[in-house]
Amino acid sequence: MLISELSLSSPDWIELVNVTSVPVDLEDWYVEWFGTDGGGNTQTGILTIPAFTLPANSWVVLYDEVGGTGDPPDVDVSGTAIQYHENIWWVAESSSAALYDASDNPHDFVRWGGTTYDPPSPLTWADTPGGPAGAPIHLGRPQPRCGQSGHKHGCGFLRGHVNTGSG
Repeated sequence: MLISELSLSSPDWIELVNVTSVPVDLEDWYVEWFGTDGGGNTQTGILTIPAFTLPANSWVVLYDEVGGTGDPPDVDVSGTAIQYHENIWWVAESSSAALYDASDNPHDFVRWGGTTYDPPSPLTWADTPGGPAGAPIHLGRPQPRCGQSGHKHGCGFLRGHVNTGSG
């Protein structure tokens, strides 16, 4: 399971992809996010995935609701989206997200902007994300746990684009 894309617009969302050849039961998996609100205050949250199985080689989008009610998440009938009734405080300048399984094992981590959050142990960085001010915003991904049993994807540094909603 990987974090494949995210958006910092309204709604904020994060896309997860099953890169394996078998379905993955995502019930009680979760995304822990770190961000900053409009006043510069650190905000954190957890998006716990309800009963949901992601087919092999498929994706699902988890998205927020600004000013949400806090009600339990809703799985879209298409099976490609889950709406959370809460706000995710992501900003282009400095935020991060980590994907954990139901046993609290980290599977993926991304950060962008000026954040200094490190990936959760035992994940490590294969490279340092970032770039000059004004450069396009890219995700930095930690090196996957190469060589572990059941590990299905490569061991190199991966990058993806962050959609800031500005173009």
